[in-house]
Amino acid sequence: MKIFLKRFLLTALVCTVFLTCAYAADFTHCADAMKDMGLFRGTQNGYELDRAPTRAEAAVMLVRLLGAEEEASSLAYSAPYTDVADWAKPYVQYLHDKKLTKGTGTTTFGYSEKCTAGQYATFLLRALGYSDSDGGDFTYSEALEFAREKGVVDELNCNETEFLRDHVAAMSYTALATTVKSGGADLLTTLVKSGAVADAKGLDEHFSAYRDMAKNMSKLAKAEKLSMNTEMTSEFTISGEKYMTSVQNFEYAAERNTENPDMSKASYVGEITSSEAPDMSKTVAVKYYYSDGCIYSDVNGEKSKNEAPFADALKACGVVSFAEKLDPICAFSSIEKKSSTGGTATYTAEYAEFMFKKTSADSKILDMKMTLLERASNPAQITLDTKLSITADGKEYGASVVYKNTSIDISGKAKVYLPSDLGNYL
Repeated sequence: MKIFLKRFLLTALVCTVFLTCAYAADFTHCADAMKDMGLFRGTQNGYELDRAPTRAEAAVMLVRLLGAEEEASSLAYSAPYTDVADWAKPYVQYLHDKKLTKGTGTTTFGYSEKCTAGQYATFLLRALGYSDSDGGDFTYSEALEFAREKGVVDELNCNETEFLRDHVAAMSYTALATTVKSGGADLLTTLVKSGAVADAKGLDEHFSAYRDMAKNMSKLAKAEKLSMNTEMTSEFTISGEKYMTSVQNFEYAAERNTENPDMSKASYVGEITSSEAPDMSKTVAVKYYYSDGCIYSDVNGEKSKNEAPFADALKACGVVSFAEKLDPICAFSSIEKKSSTGGTATYTAEYAEFMFKKTSADSKILDMKMTLLERASNPAQITLDTKLSITADGKEYGASVVYKNTSIDISGKAKVYLPSDLGNYL
């Protein structure tokens, strides 16, 4: 039992701090939002998010995201491709006329062939105003990497080896919140201004709130000197009865070497106090340091040293993983600006339910919801309130985890203090 609870504790903390877990993605909320705006439609069998998209379906999505569906509908079909169904001909004709797509042969479009992740990333980049023609912004072979740089593609919304309509919905939704090449507006705003989308259904405010949050988090990611305090309180239950509580308090400081990140310095020092029913309590002193390309750890006096890139050190500490990159907007079911007073804007962001469903032979996370609060006057100050429920061995295990980072300073005052005996760590 204790082994299971320890694993459960680790799972809870990893899910909370790093926002990662095993899941079978279901971006229905993205498909619903785009359907409401006339940008995504299913078949007679519904959205069919669990199957691969065809090249024809990808072509239709590109025309819609270009805001050209009405124009395409009036075109007579004269393209040389003989394998295109009648319903798709206007879309293929438009893209053929604009030299935005090519067939798989002289007279074949590859209408029913599967669309790959790279092909769809190319289509989305074109919708955003980028070109893959000679001397353009990117090449087809570089489409996925270029789309990652622009924030359209993420490991969350794109599976290159098993690309599904689910990913089409997620990537398209993400592209709508992405600034077009010409700058100044996201793709959704340009579609609204052109009249291609009659009503943004409130997503324009949703996207604006997301960009504000991402902007403040980027301040953490780019800060050359950063300090903050973090605290995490966890409570674990079995069949409704309290089993264990855990309180973590840490102070973090980093001096980032922007030219060579692995020559950065960081310290993450604090303690973890856990209490098990009925009256067992234990406090563990934990100290992590990063210097000269190595992570130095001291856990209750047990010291070790491991070579690692600075990015791994950040993940080991867990306090700035949010700042590295905000999850793509398709991960959130809602984001809204709740209030703005005294120069402080508070946002709430609720993650989509699929992010927190995990199944295995003996357990299942039934429900996990997360709320993120960010205050603009104190960049990326975050509160995560998470609740989990797992059934295993005929019992129900529950967890409530609250994470906060406070006292954030990016003004350049932060100073990393390293112990003088790092040379003794093995």
